[in-house]
Amino acid sequence: MFHFDSSHTGIAPGSAPDTNNLLWNYTAGGQILASPAIVGDKLYAASYDDHKIFCLNESNGRLVWNYTTDAAITYSSPAVSKNRVYIGSTDNHVYCFNATSGVKYWSTPTGGMVYSSPTVVNNRVYIGSSDNKLYCLDGTTGDKLWNYTTSGFIWSSPAVADDKVFIGSMDFKMYCLNASTGAPLWNYTTGMIIYSSPVIAYGNVYFGSWDHNVYCLNEDTGALVWKHDIGSGIMGAIFSTPAVTAGKVYIGVDWNPIGGFFCFNATNGAVLWNKTLGGAVYASPAVGDGKVYVGTCQDTTLYCFNMDTGAQLWTFKGNGYFASSPALSHDKVYIGCNDNHLYCIGPELVMDDIIDGAFTVFAKVTNNGPRNLTLNYSITFSGGFMLLGKQNTGKATILPYDYGYIRSSLILGFGKPTITFKYGPIQKTVNAQVFLFFVKILP
Repeated sequence: MFHFDSSHTGIAPGSAPDTNNLLWNYTAGGQILASPAIVGDKLYAASYDDHKIFCLNESNGRLVWNYTTDAAITYSSPAVSKNRVYIGSTDNHVYCFNATSGVKYWSTPTGGMVYSSPTVVNNRVYIGSSDNKLYCLDGTTGDKLWNYTTSGFIWSSPAVADDKVFIGSMDFKMYCLNASTGAPLWNYTTGMIIYSSPVIAYGNVYFGSWDHNVYCLNEDTGALVWKHDIGSGIMGAIFSTPAVTAGKVYIGVDWNPIGGFFCFNATNGAVLWNKTLGGAVYASPAVGDGKVYVGTCQDTTLYCFNMDTGAQLWTFKGNGYFASSPALSHDKVYIGCNDNHLYCIGPELVMDDIIDGAFTVFAKVTNNGPRNLTLNYSITFSGGFMLLGKQNTGKATILPYDYGYIRSSLILGFGKPTITFKYGPIQKTVNAQVFLFFVKILP
């Protein structure tokens, strides 16, 4: 779902790309402003001008299905749970589809346009609307279980944690409600509207406001822990939702026509590093594998930074601005752009872990790109006492968007060798224990 999980941490497990290599792009019928969601081999996203939610094959960007709503889908990002996809539309409805086929299960009306992204927990769908209400819907039927009325539009996406739901409103307030009943628990007033979605981490609530401040509140009481003004004169509205991990908070700011990006200490709000970028930041960052990714507007750039130091690792240029937040999965980054494209960026070749077997060792190699790859491979053993299989080489072809296995020859020996697999430019090394024909990869 938006920002990965129900707490909106913005953290993705596993590897993330350290290259700006474009693997594929999909041309939609309109601007892609919402963030994509990836589950298994499917990617779900929405396009603004043609009112569509669509599903792509994540490996090659080919269309699987699409559905046209009655009005534009703007910033509502799809949420996927139990083979169902949920999304909001400016036709005032929340939709639910079969994730595999795209068949519509239900649509539930609200009293206003829906810009908020749904958050799904325990078969309940939490989503805000421009009728000033936060709704809790039954995930199976779409029935309204409860709603809570604020004094302003709700474009923020709710975060759910510890049986509490947190939501920002354009009435300047951050709310905390009982997730089961909708009963109010506390609220906190900022100096301007809240578009940023809350993030729940370390017992705190992190978010930004149009009053230039990044806030950290106590999750249970709503008491202010810290706030930090990152504005610049009259500029400095914060649209971005922070990403929070490893004791750090990452968030972007609008200094239109330029922007800023900040890394804070999550405990006390001290600035650890910051960047002035070539465009305002409306999108929310994503963090994974020691890197943080964020897109900008005026300079139409996706940036990748080292999450600890802020060192710029690479950039990728689109032909329009990035309001969509990046999503990380399968060693790739996926992001929508208002140039009507969804981009997939990542390494052309990926090698999975080396696996042990009774007679051989092998590794799965995936070709993420659009061309055949015929490359030399080698598998070498160093150390131990090897009678057979000390080294083998060859050539293997892997088709576009497909995978193959690189296997060693028959192994005979004993001891603790080091095994190195190399296929073209990629390489992995592990330690192993060999007892005659049986090979065990050591942890």
